[in-house]
Amino acid sequence: MTNKEIKKESGFTGGGITTRKKSEQIAELNQLIESINGRFSNYQTFPTSFINDYGAHISHKYTVNQLSLDYARLTFLSKNLDLEGLNIVEYGSNLGFFCLSIAKRFNSNVKGYEPIAQYCRSAEIIASLIGVEERVTFLNHSVKMRDINEMDESDLLIELNVLHHSGSIFDQEVMSKCGGWKSYAIERLSAMRKKSRKLFFQTGNMSNGKALFSSQESVDFVSEILRASGWSIQAIGMIANLKPDRLVYGTYTEDFMDTIPRYKCRRDAKTNTVVYKNTKSGETIHLKTGLANRPLWICE
Repeated sequence: MTNKEIKKESGFTGGGITTRKKSEQIAELNQLIESINGRFSNYQTFPTSFINDYGAHISHKYTVNQLSLDYARLTFLSKNLDLEGLNIVEYGSNLGFFCLSIAKRFNSNVKGYEPIAQYCRSAEIIASLIGVEERVTFLNHSVKMRDINEMDESDLLIELNVLHHSGSIFDQEVMSKCGGWKSYAIERLSAMRKKSRKLFFQTGNMSNGKALFSSQESVDFVSEILRASGWSIQAIGMIANLKPDRLVYGTYTEDFMDTIPRYKCRRDAKTNTVVYKNTKSGETIHLKTGLANRPLWICE
């Protein structure tokens, strides 16, 4: 097949890599994302730049299985922290949305650690297709407690919805030695503080079907473990209104924590949604995501 025929068949134009290579990369990417069928599959969306250029060529079998808050979280981060020219590390980068988006939009060098090999390779392919492969690196590696001391130092460390899986998916023995999840969390966050000037953080409250802390206590409980580990809280993000068509994070400070909305949550098996109830207003809504109750934290 000639280059002209490939170009006509694929619809790919321009860029720093050949049309044939783009076509091959998309084919490999589709095979990878279709092959993942597990707990963390179909979790992240793709960066805007990738969707704009290649979205029409991505397998329809890959759809995010919950209401995505990736763009809303990235917007909160970029509004509250200057990301230009930073060295950034992410623990648990999944499909690479945050690493790739930051590398594309800002002049930053980013490294993502991801234990699922197919996602790690997928993120590498996307990095090449959107032209950021020289600024972003993905490593097929989980980050357990013992690994943190060996991690690169950074200006910003990102860890989103990893910590609540400790003790069930990883670091079972370490948690037992620590005496429980809360003690483990403080020790892990303390170790992370020695590796980065700033932290962008989020955690869930459930582990293997058991609550680590109640959903309505998320703000108070997580702020406690962050302070206990030595981090200074600079900004807190929480969904400000329960509107499924436009979920936006409001920005709050530690001095005004009492103004942050608190949500009591329960899963509705019949509708496969999470029921959120604002503990102050009583407003209730069903959302197809379990992330809307989890505060975002920017610390230093």
